[in-house]
Amino acid sequence: MDRSIIIELDPISSRNRLTEYELHKRFEEERPSIVSGFFDLIAKAMEIKETLEFKHYPRMADFFEWGTAIAIALGYDREYFESSYFDMIHDRLESFHNPSGFIKALKLYVEDNGAIRASASEVLDIIKGYAEKLNIEIEDPLPVTWVTRKINNSIEYLNDMNINFERGKDRRGARFIHLFR
Repeated sequence: MDRSIIIELDPISSRNRLTEYELHKRFEEERPSIVSGFFDLIAKAMEIKETLEFKHYPRMADFFEWGTAIAIALGYDREYFESSYFDMIHDRLESFHNPSGFIKALKLYVEDNGAIRASASEVLDIIKGYAEKLNIEIEDPLPVTWVTRKINNSIEYLNDMNINFERGKDRRGARFIHLFR
């Protein structure tokens, strides 16, 4: 599933359905133009790929480059493939990791605001308020010590969502949590 983008199509109406024999027959008739079109598309994508620049690469960087080039060669804008790719990854990760309400709200907060850097208790208060605005249910009770543990347990999910996590102490020795894109 990593190297695929799901495209939803309408079902084929009963009057447009074909037998397997008829489908193969029509395919064989069209094969030369399909193969020719495929090679033309690849040639055009190769030219486009050489001109593409990326600030950051996601997982499967080569697939991402080729997918972007092919989408442009097909007449779509660059953002079409890139947003489809990241939406697909997001949906797959959400279903695979099944993050808690707190982690979902934290991820959305960082996506909307770019970062959060605060003490664990401040992070907890900020995310509780943010989750309430978004009608995301957060687990109760939430002790402050739970915040860092919950983030650590979800670090793979957050990394897959391009969210970085650091913790440390400031100049005064106060502990902080920093999540950022």
